[in-house]
Amino acid sequence: MTSATGTNLSVAGVDEADFVKTDGNHFFLVNYEYLSVFTLRDHQPPEHTTLIKLSTANESLAYSELLIASDRALWFRSIRGGFVDEDGDKVDWTTEINELDLSNPAAPRVLRTLTLLHMGYLGAHLVDGQVRVVLSDVKEPALAYPRTHGASASEIEENVEDTEKENNRIIRRAGLNAWHPTYELLDHRTDERSTGFVVPCSRTYLPTTSDRGQSGIYMITFDTSTGLEHWDAVSLLDDVSAVYATTESVYVASRTARRSDSQIHHFTVDDRVGLTYSGSVAVPGQINDAKSLDEYNKHLWVWYTQRDGRETKSRMLIIAPDAWSASFNSPGSGGEGAARPERHVLAADVVMFAGALVYVSDINSDGVHVAVLDRREPNKFANVGELDLPSSTWYIHPLEENKALIVGRECEWIDTCSDIMIGQIGTIEPSSVAVSGSVSVFGTSLRVLDDDRAFLFSNDVAWVLAYEGNKYSAYGIKVVGESVTIDATLPVGQFTSRAIVVGRTLYLIAQTGKIYTHDLDNYMNLGEVTLGDQEQ
Repeated sequence: MTSATGTNLSVAGVDEADFVKTDGNHFFLVNYEYLSVFTLRDHQPPEHTTLIKLSTANESLAYSELLIASDRALWFRSIRGGFVDEDGDKVDWTTEINELDLSNPAAPRVLRTLTLLHMGYLGAHLVDGQVRVVLSDVKEPALAYPRTHGASASEIEENVEDTEKENNRIIRRAGLNAWHPTYELLDHRTDERSTGFVVPCSRTYLPTTSDRGQSGIYMITFDTSTGLEHWDAVSLLDDVSAVYATTESVYVASRTARRSDSQIHHFTVDDRVGLTYSGSVAVPGQINDAKSLDEYNKHLWVWYTQRDGRETKSRMLIIAPDAWSASFNSPGSGGEGAARPERHVLAADVVMFAGALVYVSDINSDGVHVAVLDRREPNKFANVGELDLPSSTWYIHPLEENKALIVGRECEWIDTCSDIMIGQIGTIEPSSVAVSGSVSVFGTSLRVLDDDRAFLFSNDVAWVLAYEGNKYSAYGIKVVGESVTIDATLPVGQFTSRAIVVGRTLYLIAQTGKIYTHDLDNYMNLGEVTLGDQEQ
């Protein structure tokens, strides 16, 4: 599934921030301190039109992503160091959101810059012109710790009492800005600056499922029609391990201090009532990433793992819509899920949700065991069928309601995998799961990019980006009916991590700013374009 802005989606209608976007006429690419605009041309490589550079003096940029909507661009930068807060303390992490006017793509203008001190960027999504940004904060006063090394039991007890008194004095002296992150908003058109707290205390909650009280999860929403002039925000005192968004909700997963259990926090985004924290549910295991979460028929399906010594078990948790109901006695107190979701035991190393079906694969000494489950019944699974594959699975991509593409490594033994296997799994009839077609790409040390957004399925062709040593290639795998064949092998000169199709042209894009262009009708190499060494 491909978005209108050219990068893969987890959920239809929810665009994800990425380092490259397109409006069908231009590519917009961010590379740390640069934003570049490339104009698309018929049967030619794109033309590098313009370049914007933002200052990075005394800073270290860790991350840079982009969203575009109509004539606006939102450029998110995660910055390490380079800032000092209002107390004169050095800021470890800062998130910067730049709002740009794209009404003239050849001359984009930075309109506003929102600088969020002590905050780390975790991701952003766009739904119908509304931007949702999830961040974490590391803001807390410098507390004292008791001296225990080489001390007797009575000395340790005395040191703990003294430290507690000192920390109480530190907390009493500390103002609100010692705990809550602050922002600075600069309007570049007027040079006007405003400052304040990112979230008011009345919009900060401590979920009863959490065992943390220093780190924070922050969510900011605003509309692209008004930009950064107005935003809504809410925060929780907890850590973040994964973020999953749908058109109406945002789910944020966190881990306990022991890292053996997790929590899921639910936010709703409504045009009438705005951004709301709905509640939290405890999960008795670890949630690996956003791919472990999926909303289907208003229920949230959660795949998590439990470890008991050397044994690892995978389970599925089904959270009903009313499990998020929360009651708040006062601002700052959180609620927990009221329902007890059913749990189902599974063994799985890879899970892929695809509509009514769930594909799970488990690697064993003989290869991979794949099970396909029907989840149309909200509180139970129906096993559609199972099969064994002589490969280790990297990912499973749904093609349509009853078919999926599986990408893995062909193996005699798990530790001697060599070639890439791409197979089509058919699940047309119950209990008849089978590989209807497959093809292998040969290589002794071939590797597929582990970034899911590097995988593109368009016009019946799956584009798989892979490399062997310092050789990089894009493999076009044709999937028609039950047939799976290699349609094209396109070598590229450097590490490319995105494949984007516009019309009948394929663009293979590297984050360094290099774009390889191919004609999809005959796979002719139309040339390449780059920012140039002097501009990187």
